[in-house]
Amino acid sequence: MPEHLVRNVFGGTIGGPILKNRLFFFFNYEGQRQSLQQSVLRNIPTASLDDGVIQYQCSVASQCPGGSVTGESGASYTVQPGYYGLTPGNLAQMDPLGIGPSQVALTYFHTYPLPNDYTVGNLVNFAGYRFAAPTLTNFNWYIGRLDYKLSANGNHTLFFRGAARNDPSIGAPFLPGTAPEYSSIDVSKGFVAGYTGVFGPHWVNNVRYGITHQSIASPGDSNELWVGMRGLDEPNVYGSAFTAPVHNLVDTVSWAKGSHNFQFGTNILFIRRTSDSTGTSFSDGLTNSDWLQYSGLANENDPLNPAYGCTNSGPCYPARC
Repeated sequence: MPEHLVRNVFGGTIGGPILKNRLFFFFNYEGQRQSLQQSVLRNIPTASLDDGVIQYQCSVASQCPGGSVTGESGASYTVQPGYYGLTPGNLAQMDPLGIGPSQVALTYFHTYPLPNDYTVGNLVNFAGYRFAAPTLTNFNWYIGRLDYKLSANGNHTLFFRGAARNDPSIGAPFLPGTAPEYSSIDVSKGFVAGYTGVFGPHWVNNVRYGITHQSIASPGDSNELWVGMRGLDEPNVYGSAFTAPVHNLVDTVSWAKGSHNFQFGTNILFIRRTSDSTGTSFSDGLTNSDWLQYSGLANENDPLNPAYGCTNSGPCYPARC
């Protein structure tokens, strides 16, 4: 699907004297609004998995000619040759507790739409869902300055300069109609004040103090415990933020002697960074079918062995024995 972009840039500048020949100001603002609609692709459950049917590829394709299986809702699903489909009844038989498909997992799967893109996923349990996702970005930049002459001859002057930004951006939703998966807020700012004094024809003193305060936050879209499923895209992004204030004090004295110029002074820099994240604040787990694939269940006397209970060897579930 084609992308859609709308960008508006605007701003203005103003400046001039406040007190004649003594106090001056300058201010600049620039804003940008951007609306981007882009194509987003998610891995989601197929209709059969959503109905409690798990399909897997057989190690010996000829022993699994495919066919039709029935899901928990009573709907039928086609299984392609070389694959086998475990029905909710099969899973209950394989489950030592006899429970079968997790109703919690199925209820969760029901929150996903049906796939509309079959270029990703294994195409039997997971496939793609593609949609046009809107993202919004607001940029606001501010710059200001004040200059003041303490004396009429201009030998002693003060100035103050500041710059700030307020940039909230909203990322794409996880699925249509859901909250943005990612968002960010940047409210970084910086200020500096200075004094310049001319003491006779030989001495000049410059004093500067500045602070740069970087502050960025990403709220995320989750504050819950989570069990992830490999192969499935899920809206599980935890929040994070950091601030990094930098203080800088500089005092420089210049001394002119004949054709020589000497400078000496001090530069003090203090940097501190604080950050926080909820990424480790919640317990989480992961389900991974690969752990079963490589855990040696085949040829074992275990209900999770697809050939468990068969009188002949084969890659498929007892229903095919």
